[in-house]
This record gives sequence, structure tokens and C-alpha cells, in this order.
Amino acid sequence: MAEVLSFQNGNRGFGDTLGAVFVITADMRAFTTMGERNQAWIDGGIFAMSLAMSLHALGLGACMLNWSVEARHDKLARAAMGIGDEYAIITMLGAGYPKDTVRIAASPRRDVSSILSWL
Repeated sequence: MAEVLSFQNGNRGFGDTLGAVFVITADMRAFTTMGERNQAWIDGGIFAMSLAMSLHALGLGACMLNWSVEARHDKLARAAMGIGDEYAIITMLGAGYPKDTVRIAASPRRDVSSILSWL
């Protein structure tokens, strides 16, 4: 886990306390047309969100760990993890049992009209 997490920069300060790390990938061979060029990230994101919510339903905490890296870094990580060239890393997901009390960030709720447009 430590090696996998070393490729993702957003977990410093808590990565060593995780119980598990999921690496969400998509097989790019499943998307064959130009119109599907972004579909792996859409499907992978939906899968990652569903997995996170399922873990929460089981009493586990889950934290998305973004995969915003340069191509060279991506290739190094995939080689170290044994992920073939035909796969794209979509995101990582850290999981584990949360502490009894945690501090969370809170943001003021925005008015729906500021984010919703009816067409």
C-alpha cells in the first residue's frame, strides 16, 4: 500500500492510516469510437462513487484520491503496480474504519438557483 500511495500526492498526513487502497481502472479496449473517448472516466467515476457509498453503507470510511498526474508519472505507477498499457487509472480510493470523532470541512449551502439552470 505504501508504494501504491507514493504515486498519489494527496494522501500525505493520513495515507499511512488507511486500511485499504483501491486503484480504479478502466479497460480502454471497451471504448472503440471517438464519441466514447471520455467514457472510461465517466464510467470509472460512477463506479468509484458507487464503491465509496457501498463502503460507507458497511460502516467504512472512503476517500477519493485524485489521479491528476503527468503521462510519465502515470507510466511509472502503472509499471510498478503491474497495470497494463490498455488500462487507464481513473482514481484511487482510500478506505478504512473511521475514528469515533472526526473534524470535517463544512461549507455554506448555496442557493439552488446559483447552480441549477432549467433548459
